Amino acid sequence: MQDKKISLVTGASSGLGRDIAKLLCAKEHIVYVTARRKELLEELKKECSEEKGEIRIISGDLTDSKVRINLISQILKQAGKIDYLINNAGYGKLINLENVEYKDIEGMFQLNAVAGEHLVAPACCKRKL
Repeated sequence: MQDKKISLVTGASSGLGRDIAKLLCAKEHIVYVTARRKELLEELKKECSEEKGEIRIISGDLTDSKVRINLISQILKQAGKIDYLINNAGYGKLINLENVEYKDIEGMFQLNAVAGEHLVAPACCKRKL
């Protein structure tokens, strides 16, 4: 029996992330999904319940480093590896630069730049969280 591939899809509550998670589940992956909106992840899990793979939910806000550490720790503890990271989570504000608040700049940078590196490094490089 071949081991199932382990995938992590961020931003899986809607759009492209949701569609990728469904596709991977149909291709027999164990798919860890994360997003802030847990109720939408629960709907996704129900939709995929008849597929050959499995959806596993770990919800949270990836702008928070503690959430990222918990996410990776849980996956590595349960599955022992991550074969694929689909880092789909991201956000931006379409406003004039002079109206951007610091909290938005920090949030965008944490999610769009830092989170991907933080998620992949411990899983593929055996680095400490």
